[in-house]
Amino acid sequence: MSRSRIEEAFPTLAPLFRKAGVGRGLRWITRRAWKPVLAVLLLLFIADGVATLVTGRMVEAEIDKIRARGEYVSYGDLAGQPVLDSENGALLYERAFKLMPKPSEKISAYETLLFHWEKRKNDPTVWRQAQAELDKCKGVFALVEQAQRKPACKFTTNWNDGPGALFTYLARLRQVSRLLSAQALIEAHNGDMVAALRYVKRASVTSETIKNDPTMIHCVVRDFLLNMASWTLRQLAVMGKMPAGDAKELSDYFGRIDLTPGFVNGLRGERVWTIGAFDQARTKGAEEFWYIAGGEPGCPSLWLRFYCSRLGRPWLYRDELRALRYWDRTINISKRDYRTITPAEWKQFDKEIEECGTIGSVVLPVFRRARAAADRSQAEVNGSRILLALQVYGDRNASYPDTLGKLEASLGWGLNLIDPLSGKEFIYKRQGDGFFFYSIGQNLKDDGGREKPKRTPPPLDNYPDDIVWKMDR
Repeated sequence: MSRSRIEEAFPTLAPLFRKAGVGRGLRWITRRAWKPVLAVLLLLFIADGVATLVTGRMVEAEIDKIRARGEYVSYGDLAGQPVLDSENGALLYERAFKLMPKPSEKISAYETLLFHWEKRKNDPTVWRQAQAELDKCKGVFALVEQAQRKPACKFTTNWNDGPGALFTYLARLRQVSRLLSAQALIEAHNGDMVAALRYVKRASVTSETIKNDPTMIHCVVRDFLLNMASWTLRQLAVMGKMPAGDAKELSDYFGRIDLTPGFVNGLRGERVWTIGAFDQARTKGAEEFWYIAGGEPGCPSLWLRFYCSRLGRPWLYRDELRALRYWDRTINISKRDYRTITPAEWKQFDKEIEECGTIGSVVLPVFRRARAAADRSQAEVNGSRILLALQVYGDRNASYPDTLGKLEASLGWGLNLIDPLSGKEFIYKRQGDGFFFYSIGQNLKDDGGREKPKRTPPPLDNYPDDIVWKMDR
């Protein structure tokens, strides 16, 4: 670079350059400036070390509090206590899985009944084909029944794999639920309502085999299994009379199902994945974390590289501390019903997720939808009990009650008449010779008994969302 250009670039130093020359001027600056620069760098390094030490100890203290409450803090904790083989129903489920039909791109006849009920329920060919398919599954049903008699159910999972842990049995449990539900429809179609109700109960028990498993994916699958049993019961209601004793037995079983403890436990388990993600970022670096988090191919950003480096450790610890405190508030509030959480509280949750930094915002779950789904499933359970009671009442009295209060007073089944999504009684109305009742659904609005359309592009709050049970006769 020429002297004239240097003077143009550094006008304030131009006199110095003219007087001492460029080379001597730079040497003069270097001799005078290196000590202050080194001092500043040393102070920054010390400050970074002190900040890392302080924030690191704060994170350790927060994790110690969680551990002192007996809650999960590591992947190993998620494994829980071992179960004796003689008491473990999961081993029998595993045997049943091997006997089930192999997954196929072609939809089976029994699945046609389940997923295209309104179009195919009057097609005798589908019924015959479904019967033939399910006759091949008698060994599956026998093993499932044995498994459900065991006092425990613990599937093999390598929890220490962390984000790489696989839950292949969940997909198989979904298939078990479909098989049981389809068999219930077959039994009712053949006139054996006692057997039909027994298969609905088995489908419901299948959901409870994973009620204590500590992840949100288990909660989601549990919701699916319960909703499948509830849907099947709706179809049975229009296919024939239900024996009072068997209906009450199923109602009593539903009455023991409470989804909130399992949901809270799932959140506690999910917190471990957050702790693990921050540990991964500290020990493995940005590339490994980016890969596990499912980031797009390519190198992570410079900020993420710095964030996961030794120098970025104070920011990493700070965000982990915020994430752990966010988890505490989330778990505490998850014990409340979805309807009681105010819009202001949801807004605060969204704000806190943003404050949890790059990693926190990636690994923290969508709590709002999960809490709403759990309460929706609880509404399905409570509504199924009411449906069973109405069936028995109608068979005894040749008509249906005018109110749900009269139903409970007549049968004395100890029903829970409260819709968890409204905090009030399910809305019940007589309709001709029949009835219909409903929950207000996840949108927390009374849509007059209108259900959500099958294809609903977001935002979902724009659609009716009531959960409806009805009988025309």
